[in-house]
Amino acid sequence: YWGQSSGYFTNNKYQNSLLSYCQTGHWDIIHLAFLATFSSTSPTTGFILDLDKNTYGVWDSTGGKAVDPAVVKSFLQVGQDIQACQKLGVKIGLSLGGALASIEIKAGSGPALGKWLHDTFFGGNGAVRPFGAGVVLDGLDYDDETSVPPVADIIAINQFLKANNPKVFITAAPQCPFPDYNIGGVLAAANNGFDFVQVQFYNNGQCNLNNPLFNFDQWVEMLGIPIYVGVPGATQSANGGSYSTPAQVQSALQLITSEVLKPWLFGVMTWDVSSAEATSKTTTTTTTTTSAKPSTSTTTKTTTTTTTTTKAATTTT
Repeated sequence: YWGQSSGYFTNNKYQNSLLSYCQTGHWDIIHLAFLATFSSTSPTTGFILDLDKNTYGVWDSTGGKAVDPAVVKSFLQVGQDIQACQKLGVKIGLSLGGALASIEIKAGSGPALGKWLHDTFFGGNGAVRPFGAGVVLDGLDYDDETSVPPVADIIAINQFLKANNPKVFITAAPQCPFPDYNIGGVLAAANNGFDFVQVQFYNNGQCNLNNPLFNFDQWVEMLGIPIYVGVPGATQSANGGSYSTPAQVQSALQLITSEVLKPWLFGVMTWDVSSAEATSKTTTTTTTTTSAKPSTSTTTKTTTTTTTTTKAATTTT
């Protein structure tokens, strides 16, 4: 994830540009965080896309208000970074929600919201495109931690996006207690359109990665789709005791890959890229990445990020 400057609490520095993180070679997917405020009426009443008021700004068009021209210019620069990242092979997703989100999806509004997201951020041609007319994102992430959306409407959004953007990926970032309170109902539904999940194995007590009841196996058993193991990028990016050291992450992933769970391990997710890179300035780990699909080849790379760990298919933030 990028957009909330979580690293500030690690090194007192705000996040760097999106492109600078893509250029490190550490990340396969980066989610823009967050489309924090939207509703079923957003196509006409506006939305809030928050990429940190201290760096790239907050796009606020709620109530039909005009967006600050400085923010418009800043977001167009982010759009250029998005395209440059994509040329480097880094996929860029849009994350909906966050811990302070204000999301209201009314029953029956899914198809219209899917079209609005398509026209605003994906392959459509809407009048309002914050990152620029030619900028097409690669995926959508649900990190709604404040509401329980109607199952049928989330599925309708996913179906619309996939029908009109054949290569789009759709994921979610549920909390590790199963089932997740906010998005669990959708994840349990058949044909829900999700390609993988990024489970937050932190901030949740016993199911945290560094606790005995780390429940990766339960998520595999109940969902049967690929899973990214979510960890905080730094001690300061999680609640007390939730941070897992590089050694703890390595150990957990080695255990997973030694069992029948291996095919379901898709990679490692971190919150967030700025904190992970800040931590990596003082800690270096040598890591091996292996595809979650046994039939594919293995590649090895040396990185400096503490959360790119052994035998993870990809790294996402």
